[in-house]
Amino acid sequence: MTEHTGAGTNFKGSSASGNEKAYAPLHNGGTANKPRMRLLSWRPFVKGSLRGFATVQLPIGLKIDEVPVFVGDKGGWANFPGKPILDADGRHKIDADSKPVHAALAEWRNHELADGFSHAVVAAVRQAHPDDFGAPNGEQETTVNAEAFSIGTPSDLSEGRS
Repeated sequence: MTEHTGAGTNFKGSSASGNEKAYAPLHNGGTANKPRMRLLSWRPFVKGSLRGFATVQLPIGLKIDEVPVFVGDKGGWANFPGKPILDADGRHKIDADSKPVHAALAEWRNHELADGFSHAVVAAVRQAHPDDFGAPNGEQETTVNAEAFSIGTPSDLSEGRS
């Protein structure tokens, strides 16, 4: 499987030089002087609702590898990577819906931060790789406007802020 990078477009849709990555605004307005999440790479992998794995860098410098990106009836979403939960025999545990169970390795302090991160990742992937992010049954899905979402700045991520 070939790994794709976000090079070639920026979030506003204009052409970017080969060394630039796709950027997703993290604040309302999404102006150039505000912090932006960077899509460093994208690896398509379609299995069920999963569309692939992104590597992103947050404005605070945190790089997150293997961010799973999904699409379903209610749109796209992204989560932090998780680790498989194993049963007593060392096999991947399966839940009541016959889906593999994963343990969260990290989580956001509140739903607003989690939703902002998810929307920004989805928007960056869609902008950089629109052909890799179709709906589950080949249907066309509407584009998420990541400028409407926020995941905070480095100061927002400190204790006591949301």
